[in-house]
Amino acid sequence: MDYKFKPDVLGLLIDIEKYPALNIVEYETENGVEEIDYLYSDNILLGAVIETEKYYAGFGINTEGLVSVSLAPALRSTSNIDLPTAYEFCQCLNEIVNSEGSWVLICEQDCEQRDLPRLTRGSKQSKAALHNLYKFLEGSISCPTFLIGDCI
Repeated sequence: MDYKFKPDVLGLLIDIEKYPALNIVEYETENGVEEIDYLYSDNILLGAVIETEKYYAGFGINTEGLVSVSLAPALRSTSNIDLPTAYEFCQCLNEIVNSEGSWVLICEQDCEQRDLPRLTRGSKQSKAALHNLYKFLEGSISCPTFLIGDCI
């Protein structure tokens, strides 16, 4: 699945120990193990595990104990991995954002923006931003820009 629309940044910081359905998997090709690990939720790819401490530090977010993930819609389709459909991805993300665990979700249309709207988890504004993200992935609207979650 190649997403028709991709944000510049769609990232998740998450304490995966709070989510039993999540697991990090090394991807193997015929040439051996790739340098990138991938995060899955019940066998559905959520994204690639990446190093982003400096990026999130620019927003004043402490990344200690959290795994940083570039989410599937933002991944380039150069890998030999199967990306989930927009529906599958949104279902998995929805389970995470509606749970009790610790997470931060960032979406940027243009990664040069530094004044991101910081939205309170569970607020009407954050629910609207997530709805707009899902609509963007369907190709219905332009990319939303926001920061939601713990540690903000």
